[in-house]
Amino acid sequence: MIAAEGFVVVTLAFHREGKTWVGVCQELGTSTYGRTLSLASAELEDMVLLHLNALEQEGEQERFFEKHGIQFYATKPTEVTVQQPLPIDDTFFQPRTFPISRPPTPVATSRELVGAR
Repeated sequence: MIAAEGFVVVTLAFHREGKTWVGVCQELGTSTYGRTLSLASAELEDMVLLHLNALEQEGEQERFFEKHGIQFYATKPTEVTVQQPLPIDDTFFQPRTFPISRPPTPVATSRELVGAR
């Protein structure tokens, strides 16, 4: 478990395809599947954490969060809600809070870099 310096809330969507459960993180596009809902959910949570860590390591958090409407919270939100599309099938949505080890750092523009000499 990482030492949390902040949190993000994302939407996990789950539906069945035959005998398999499929889970997708709406904001990240991360997806996985499992034989049971609990397996698909646990696997998707692991994949979301890996995706968030990769964004941090590559210095892409700020840009990605802004582009995909992911809000950073300095403290863990006690209530979370998400905008959900109207269900057209048996998909259900769950907002989930994930810790991140560092808040997103704004990316310097070329104008800011010129003045930094």
